[in-house]
Amino acid sequence: MSRQRYEEENEMKDLEVHLESALAPVNPRAEFIRALEDTLARGANLDDFRGDVRRAIGFGFTAAVGLLGGVLALAVGVRAIIALFNLFGYGGLRRS
Repeated sequence: MSRQRYEEENEMKDLEVHLESALAPVNPRAEFIRALEDTLARGANLDDFRGDVRRAIGFGFTAAVGLLGGVLALAVGVRAIIALFNLFGYGGLRRS
């Protein structure tokens, strides 16, 4: 075993020991266990996955619309700043 691999394993063991001393085990709620057992007993329902897919598509659409809106707002803002600079005479260099 290489020295680097040995050191990595020792670091992982030290981390595990530290975590075991810092964290206390927690028992899951009875309600969670019951719901999990029911889900496993009746099997996965395809409707559960369809809802996740719809939610993911909705999130993607929202993100795309938000990104497009941000780009448009940035473009309009830059044009407005340029128009203000031109209005006050700061646009472009003037030669004397």
